[in-house]
Amino acid sequence: EYGATSNNTVANIGTIICQPEFSHMFSQYYSNLSTLFHKHFVLTKHLTSKRNRHDKPWITVALAKCCHKKSTLYKRWRSSRGRRSETEAYDAYHTYRSILRDLITTPYSALIPLL
Repeated sequence: EYGATSNNTVANIGTIICQPEFSHMFSQYYSNLSTLFHKHFVLTKHLTSKRNRHDKPWITVALAKCCHKKSTLYKRWRSSRGRRSETEAYDAYHTYRSILRDLITTPYSALIPLL
């Protein structure tokens, strides 16, 4: 019948798999397959972000942390839409955003006396 296997067939497959020629053929097949896979499906992500720190040397570690905090406040405001806490979350985000924008647009040389 279709789909039925006998113990004899399973034994034959086991002996075929254990032969060194089969092992060599399978390793050759697998290496070819993995080579083609890595060639056509590149797993590295090419970053084209404009937030590169090398392009913006005035963004210090502290300012980067502040940007992350602003992002967190924004996410909190977006998730609180339609709730009672929406106005508090928006006010916190809006004031932090305006202060951070002023700090980033101020030249780095003007920030040195403030540090």
